[in-house]
Amino acid sequence: MVMKHLFRSFFPSLLFFVLAILLTSCKVEDKGREKSRSLACLNNEKMILLGLVMYCEDYGFLPPSDNYRELFKNTYGDEIEKLWHCPSGGEFQYVGITSQSTIQIKEPSATVFLICSANHGGRQNIGFADGHVESLPAEQVKAALDNCQPGEWLTINPAN
Repeated sequence: MVMKHLFRSFFPSLLFFVLAILLTSCKVEDKGREKSRSLACLNNEKMILLGLVMYCEDYGFLPPSDNYRELFKNTYGDEIEKLWHCPSGGEFQYVGITSQSTIQIKEPSATVFLICSANHGGRQNIGFADGHVESLPAEQVKAALDNCQPGEWLTINPAN
């Protein structure tokens, strides 16, 4: 009788505990997958950014915005086309002022060349003119885009 009573009171508690662990691990796994996608996105963005920086070093200015992807494809091969797609479903937006000398960039570490359109857990991946990539809060990126005037370089100070 004691065993039956113990089983009745202990089993539901044990079942609840196991279910709580399983549900928590599912949430952790989803966060892990998104973090993995975000890192893959940063890697793709870095590769594209290196291509942009090499183009700038070779020609002294950014490629024209209307055909930069085709230009990259012809210069670096078909494989680069795969890099333009974020694993989280977005694409990279090229925001550089085209056909201008890169000498005009006063703050390369704050001047944006690429923005990933996908939201990575409230953050967006950004590629800067100096070649580094960073994940910044989406609100900070939106505020910078809202404040940028046509014909100006988009700048974001990552320290803020």
